[in-house]
Amino acid sequence: MIKSNAFQPVPVLSVLTPLQTPLMFEGKLYYGAADVAKIIGVSRRTVSCWHTRGLFTADARTYDGRYLYEAERVMQLKSVYHPNWVRSGYEPSPTTTAAKPLVQDKPKPDVSVIPATSKKRNVQIYPSKIIYFPNDLFTKRISTLSDEDFANMNSGEYLSLVEIKNHRQFGKIVSPFRIFSDEQTPASLCEAVEQFDIDVLCVCISEYHIGNRYITPGIIYRALTGKVGDHAANPGKIQLANILHSIDKLMRLKTHIKMTDYCEKLNCNAGKSFEIFLPLLPAEYTSELTINGTASNVIQLLEESPLWQIACLKNQVMSFDATLLDVPNQNNSKMNIELKNYVMRRIVEVKAHPQLPHTITFNDLFFKCRLEDSRSDKKFDARNNVIRFLEHLKSEHFIKAFEPVKNGVAIHGIRFTRLK
Repeated sequence: MIKSNAFQPVPVLSVLTPLQTPLMFEGKLYYGAADVAKIIGVSRRTVSCWHTRGLFTADARTYDGRYLYEAERVMQLKSVYHPNWVRSGYEPSPTTTAAKPLVQDKPKPDVSVIPATSKKRNVQIYPSKIIYFPNDLFTKRISTLSDEDFANMNSGEYLSLVEIKNHRQFGKIVSPFRIFSDEQTPASLCEAVEQFDIDVLCVCISEYHIGNRYITPGIIYRALTGKVGDHAANPGKIQLANILHSIDKLMRLKTHIKMTDYCEKLNCNAGKSFEIFLPLLPAEYTSELTINGTASNVIQLLEESPLWQIACLKNQVMSFDATLLDVPNQNNSKMNIELKNYVMRRIVEVKAHPQLPHTITFNDLFFKCRLEDSRSDKKFDARNNVIRFLEHLKSEHFIKAFEPVKNGVAIHGIRFTRLK
């Protein structure tokens, strides 16, 4: 029997217990907190915060030691919910179903100064000028998977990562893996991991690696564009949206990889079985802090990314100076950020392993950055921007010489003739 509307004190864990199916009371459907989180697309912790703020007070009931929320109210919230409720100074009003701005003037991203009376604790962050990145096969593979691959994995399918094709003693060495968000997520909403997502993740990995446990979109933007430490360089509206979307995706997607075969046969991890189950970005948003005295979307980094852990296990990690990404008078669009970061990682890899091909073909570049189906003028701009970036690296003495690779009169790639 469902009890009265009055909230009863119940353990936190029981509040978050899934109901599996909605309950009916007086002709109305009610959902549990876990179901509400799935329906709206937020974390269970967010639902608990909304509950504490009184968002569901008029419509909530308790039953069997857990809270229930009226289905109609849940659907209303779903129709108006936007992530910026919390992250950009917006949150739901307890008496309305619309997002209500806390401030009338729209704040500039990442630069709103906290009032002196604020009780939020300020954390001083000194961002990394070095970008560390995993350079193993797993990281390279996931950024080339299709939306269909992610839909299949979301349905429970595991893909095979062929670590080594023809080992002289063991033959093929395979690591099964799966990257997924929620088995209830429709296939049409399953998004692939793009090169830009890997770029954002590498910045988060770098900050965690040097001991920083908090990060903001501004810090990420400045690292991706080579403007580390330049607090006047802030992401624009579109750039901020791209970074926030990438962070949400990385926090939502979980990875499960079984490296038993790899570890036992190659004697990694002392020959012991290795299996990892974590979000690509183990992190969460926090409203308890300010970073370097400014109000921002603060993300707390909880632990190392599984991609970094796997690459460290294989001893396949690399790095480069982030300031090299700052090309004078170049637009820092999402495409240009992807191109510059991919080219940098490729050059660093070739420098470390001179036996690798010293050529980047534009077809491969377009495939990795998902530009294959783009218009010809966009591909033309991409080629020119890559060449301009290489000229910049040459002027910075990071590379010494490069030349175009032609097929007839058409340029289809770039060859590094002198890297050191």
